[in-house]
Amino acid sequence: MVKRTIIMRYITLICLLFLTTTLMGQSKEKVFFKAIAENDIETITNLIGKRVELCLLDEQDMYSKREALNIVKKWLEEAKPSSFSELHGGESKDEKTYYKVAKLITSQGNYRVFVLIDSSTPDGTIKKIQIDAF
Repeated sequence: MVKRTIIMRYITLICLLFLTTTLMGQSKEKVFFKAIAENDIETITNLIGKRVELCLLDEQDMYSKREALNIVKKWLEEAKPSSFSELHGGESKDEKTYYKVAKLITSQGNYRVFVLIDSSTPDGTIKKIQIDAF
């Protein structure tokens, strides 16, 4: 029984290391777009800052992380995303922020998703999410 517990711990550790390595190998925006397409709120939670500017179709405001996540979660449940494709991106002149734009395909139509990432912070949090009809 003890031997089995030790083996399970090693397997869990290896899986966690693999997941961490996989996520670190991907850019934040790619992980974010994938999480949006897969309706993965937990991953989105780890990527956005404590306050985020959220522009969802006609509504725009600054929200706490919790408020923004609730709004995005509700929208994702209704839109039912299926896939995304990156379109383009760039960075600010002072190199403190950069952005990426992707096309999100959902059951309700196609959307343009814009994310602004603060690269001046150690964890590079997402400062702005904008979702518009494509």
